[in-house]
Amino acid sequence: MDTDGQVSHDGRNGTRWTDIQKGIQQYLAQQGVAGMFEVHTSSFPDFPWIDNETEKCQDVELCLEFWQWTGTSWTNTTITEPSLQFHHCVTCAGANATTSQILVSDPWQDAYEAGTAPGRSPVPYIHPHNTAIHNDARFVSQDAYVVVPFSPNPPKPPGYPDIVWELQGYLQSMGYHVGYHAFIRWVIATSATHDIAVTNVTSPKKVIFPGYGGNVTATVENRARFNVTMYANLTATGNATIFAKFLNVTLDGGKIASLTATWNTKGFAKGNYSMITAADVVPEETHTADNNFTDGYIVISDLVGDLTGAPGHNLWDFVPDGSVGGSDIIVVARCFGSYLGAPPPMVWNANCDITNDAVIDGSDLIIITRHFGDHV
Repeated sequence: MDTDGQVSHDGRNGTRWTDIQKGIQQYLAQQGVAGMFEVHTSSFPDFPWIDNETEKCQDVELCLEFWQWTGTSWTNTTITEPSLQFHHCVTCAGANATTSQILVSDPWQDAYEAGTAPGRSPVPYIHPHNTAIHNDARFVSQDAYVVVPFSPNPPKPPGYPDIVWELQGYLQSMGYHVGYHAFIRWVIATSATHDIAVTNVTSPKKVIFPGYGGNVTATVENRARFNVTMYANLTATGNATIFAKFLNVTLDGGKIASLTATWNTKGFAKGNYSMITAADVVPEETHTADNNFTDGYIVISDLVGDLTGAPGHNLWDFVPDGSVGGSDIIVVARCFGSYLGAPPPMVWNANCDITNDAVIDGSDLIIITRHFGDHV
C-alpha cells in the first residue's frame, strides 16, 4: 500500500486511501481470486450505505478526515494538532441500523479496552499493552460510535457536500474537546462480484409544472453490464411510469456512476411523485434487495408559477400554497442571473429554473409574472 513511500520512495508519510485500494486489488490478484472480488470506493458515504455493506459481511475501511471548528472557521487539524496530522483509517467490525452505530477495529487507541468508548472485545486484554498484541485481531477492541449526519451549524467544512456523516465522539474519546470532528471522507469496500446496487436517487427540484422538465440523478455501482430504468410513481395511486432507460451501463472494477435523465412532465397528472430507479439483476447475482432505490418526491402542480408560500413553511422549502403571488416572484428574483455551478454570492436553486435550461433569467421570471394572481 506504499505506506511511508516504501514503493514510490517519494518521501510521503502514512498511507493514501487510493493506495489502500490498489494494495487490496494487488493482493487479490496475487492470491488468484481477483475475478471473485472487487474493491470499490465511496466519497462521503452515508450511514445506510456503510451499514448495508457491513451487513453483507464486506470488508469495509473508513477513511476519517479530521477538522477543528475554532468558533469562527474550520481548520484542518494537519495544521493545529500534530498528533492528528495524517487523519486515520479504521475497519468496520459491525453496524447497528437501529441505533445508527458503527463498531470499528482501531488499534491506534483501543478505546473500549481503554474505557473511553462503549463496545466489545473478542478476547479482552489488559490495557495498556504492547502494540504488537494487535497482530492478532482477537485482541483488537471494537469501539462503538454513533454515526450522524453533520448539522451545518457551524457551517460545513470547505469543499464538503451539504450532508456529511461523522463518527460522533471519536476524537473526544481521546480527550479532544467538542470542536474536533472526525468525518467519514472515504470508504473502501471489498465485496464479491455480481452485485449491482442503486445507492441513491436525487432531484434538485421539488416542484415541476406540466410540460416543463426536471433532472433526476441515480447512483449505481459495482461491476457488470446492465440496464437501468427510472420511474415516477404517483404515490396516491401507486401507478409508476417509466420516464428514462439506460441500456448496457458498464462499470468495471467496482466503479460508481451517476446517471442523470430529464423528466418531461407533459401528460403526467398533478400530485406527489416518488422517484424510483431499478437496475437489472445480472447473472449469478444473489443479493438483489439493493437493485431498486426509491427516494424523495417531486410535486407536479398544475398551477404554473406556484412554487412556494405554504403556511408554516419557509419560502425556500418550495411547498406550493395554491396561488401565484409575491412569494413566488421573490424566490425567482432572488436567484435571477444565477446559473448551475455559479459561485457565491450568487444564489442558484433548481426550483427557480422553471425552463430547466440551467440558467435563471427572464424566461423564468416571465412565466411567473404571466400567471400572477392565478389561484385554485
